[in-house]
Amino acid sequence: PTGAAASPTITATSVTDTTKSDSFTFNIVSGAGLFNGPYSFLVRGYDVTGTPMAMAGSFTSDGNGNITAGEIDFNDGGGVTSVSSATGTYATDTSFNGFVRVTVTITSYTFPNSSNNIVLKFVLSADATRGRIIELDGSGYINSGTLLKQDTTALSGGSVAGTYAFGLDSDAPVGGRTVENGQLAIASGGTITGIVDQAKAGDATPVYSAAAIAGGSSATTPDSNGRGTMTVVVSTNTSTYAYYLVNANQLYMI
Repeated sequence: PTGAAASPTITATSVTDTTKSDSFTFNIVSGAGLFNGPYSFLVRGYDVTGTPMAMAGSFTSDGNGNITAGEIDFNDGGGVTSVSSATGTYATDTSFNGFVRVTVTITSYTFPNSSNNIVLKFVLSADATRGRIIELDGSGYINSGTLLKQDTTALSGGSVAGTYAFGLDSDAPVGGRTVENGQLAIASGGTITGIVDQAKAGDATPVYSAAAIAGGSSATTPDSNGRGTMTVVVSTNTSTYAYYLVNANQLYMI
């Protein structure tokens, strides 16, 4: 129902005394309208060959079944792909005990050498601000992770400045699994300082222990989808990341 039909009034009149009646008005909310606005996500797992991979992105729903904007980044065993325009459709299902389940299909992108679009399925929290998400598109990729609603005020502010604690976990078989955490202090001009701890499978000692993030580290300004990039220098090693801003206190990194 839309328009006036979405705000009906039910009136009950007594058959014994027709001068007596009562009524109430209520709103009917469409399933599509329960999922509305910009969301960011991060999933990780394995591709069809069993190679570790991760995918991060952002998409905006219009409340009427359409994905109107978005971007996605893949890292598949070290091979990086960026989808600069992610648009498509979505469908909602509330039949499962009232929980909102959503299927997003990114129709603007097809996996190379296939006819498969990106399909993401997730279950939303009652307030529609967060959820658990999996990839389910027949590509053979098995990825799962989390979904968070983005703060439109933070997106319109066009700044990623702030201090963040971060954690990174790589299953990549090249050189063994690597884990890292630390602090990123991003200044208003994009300069990054902070510290890093890193360990690598098979190494008797940490790669880094409270190592300082070096000069030359910086972050770009986030675009309208909240996406930007970071260059982080530790010792003589330089790493590049894509990030998706969620709110003034949180972001996803890949």
